[in-house]
Amino acid sequence: MASLDFDALNPRDRMFIVRQTIDRLTVQELMEVIEYAEGKRLEKLEDAKNQVIEKMKGEFEAIGLTYEEVMGGKGGRKRRTSGGTLPVKYRSQNGDTWSGRGFAPHWLKALEEEGHNREEYLVQPE
Repeated sequence: MASLDFDALNPRDRMFIVRQTIDRLTVQELMEVIEYAEGKRLEKLEDAKNQVIEKMKGEFEAIGLTYEEVMGGKGGRKRRTSGGTLPVKYRSQNGDTWSGRGFAPHWLKALEEEGHNREEYLVQPE
């Protein structure tokens, strides 16, 4: 097999090769690529976030402030929590539940693929 210097390619050519390769993969291989790519994306996102935080810390230090003084903590996003679980919005005949937030669960997707309407499983307020 011929060797390819991927780093020497411009972004357009790299993406062309990636697309050509993806077009030839099996479903299982595509699933592996997706899993690997998501892991890499999260890893690179974390690295980028840490680089920005370090740059910010240097800039704050240059004017006599600390990162914690400006950002109010160690950094990162603060998640608002209500302190409890969300109420059930949908319930299947088997008792499976979903709050209606986030991605639809597999059981609901399967029912919709069978032709059911999501609203059939809407829990009525008492």
